[in-house]
This record gives sequence, C-alpha cells and structure tokens, in this order.
Amino acid sequence: MNRLLTRFLTTSSLGLILIILSGNLTADPQPKEPVSDGWLTAVVGPGDGVSCSGTPCSVYYRIPDLGGPVEIIANNFSVGTFPSGKTVSLGNYNDSVRISIRDKDVPTAYVNVPGEWER
Repeated sequence: MNRLLTRFLTTSSLGLILIILSGNLTADPQPKEPVSDGWLTAVVGPGDGVSCSGTPCSVYYRIPDLGGPVEIIANNFSVGTFPSGKTVSLGNYNDSVRISIRDKDVPTAYVNVPGEWER
C-alpha cells in the first residue's frame, strides 16, 4: 500500500511540475506588438491621433523605416534615439503628447490625454 501511494504521489508531482513549467514556454518567442485600447495604452505612428481616457497613458510610437536610427521628440523634449522600423515605448504620460522625429519630414503624431477637469 505504501509503495503504491508513493508511486502515485511521485507521478502526480512530476506531472504537476511539467504542467506548471509548460505554461512558461511559448511557441512564439517574439514579443507581441502593443495595441491601443483607448484607455491606458496608445499606439501611434506619423500623422496618427488617438485618445487615452485613463492616466498614466503608456505611449508607443511606430517609427517608419527611415534607413537608420532616429531621435524621437515628445513635447519638445528628446525621448531618445531608436532604430527605424520598430515600435518603441516612449513612457507613461499624464498629459497630451505631441510626437515628432528630429530632422525628418514626417507628420507629427498626437496622443490626447484629457485633464482631470475634462473627464
């Protein structure tokens, strides 16, 4: 009886461990692209305009393929230099954001984040 119980517990424990570990493995190692949800996440590209109803709003920018790294400007401040052709996180914002690319002729993108009095 003890031997049967020990075998059952060992087999069940191993099965449970395998199930838990398999939940951490994915067939697709590529990270998912962020999606605008209209509430706390905004994804924009050149010329786009979206609203974020909640704060802080996580802002992502789809950089067009411009042949090399580009400097992203948000509200007249440099956010950083990023590779062309990628979607990048610009951070969290509590106020509206105007996004452009320094020294490149691409349309400005806008993310409207209403103030407390507007909600």
